[in-house]
Amino acid sequence: MLVERVNDATRVLIGGGAARRTVFETDRHLKEVCPGSIHSFVFETRSGHRAFANVIQPPVRREGDPNPGLVWLYPGADVPEGGGEQDRLNSFRFINLQLLAARGITVIRPSVPIENEAADKRPMVDQVCDAVLPAIEAAVQNGYVDPDQLHVGGHSLGGWAALALLAETDRFRSGIAISAASNLISLHGVCDPRDRYAEEPHFNSDLCERNWQLPGPPWRHLEAYVRNSPLFSVERIKAPLLLIHGDLDYCPIEQSETMFAALRDRKQRVEFVRYFGEGHVPSSPANIRDLIERMIRWLKIHSV
Repeated sequence: MLVERVNDATRVLIGGGAARRTVFETDRHLKEVCPGSIHSFVFETRSGHRAFANVIQPPVRREGDPNPGLVWLYPGADVPEGGGEQDRLNSFRFINLQLLAARGITVIRPSVPIENEAADKRPMVDQVCDAVLPAIEAAVQNGYVDPDQLHVGGHSLGGWAALALLAETDRFRSGIAISAASNLISLHGVCDPRDRYAEEPHFNSDLCERNWQLPGPPWRHLEAYVRNSPLFSVERIKAPLLLIHGDLDYCPIEQSETMFAALRDRKQRVEFVRYFGEGHVPSSPANIRDLIERMIRWLKIHSV
């Protein structure tokens, strides 16, 4: 038995040679998708690191149509030259970036190096800016994207990074944050809702200290938690924001609810989508399709 992942489908095969046959096939919708071209470029972070970024260009670019550019993030990502799993058409990731490119969106996926061992680490939010902003400048200089049509987005830690960047720069026309943390103080010590009533529930304290390289709990290091929590910089967020969250996420849905409420109170353009029964990574095909369609609509609307 063999599993084959190719651009037009995923197949389970049995047999060998000429006798090999397909017993199961999925991802057949990919037959209708024309993949975008993948390009790589080099940029230098503010701390002097040489890094790669990948660009997925739409297969067809029509003159006069809005051509949004989406910077898709994940702190710590080391993007390989020439494209990786996340850039291919039949990616196993729930957000297929090629589907965005097929609808006229240029996707920029930069490396975001993070210092893991430096004794005097800069806050994570500053390290993200140190990498992403030079990557954007390089993408513009290479002619991959219109600087006036830039958006930013990400999932999980990438969603947090999108929120953080919206508070740190006005380079983006809008943002998309999926399953994102906004307040690390309230995230610290919260139970995973999937095992809240277990005999030994899992708490998020180690998640905060590991993922954001925080030196300890918030009652000892309040300033570091505030600096890395986009909620406390909400008054600097001017761009429209799309928040998406599952109600069974171990990063509690309250993280998006709180950000939504804060932006709504400030009369900012914000939309909040809840997926009931979903965890940190959506698994329902219907919800995944809805999520991607919402992302595409959002980017098109806010590029006009």
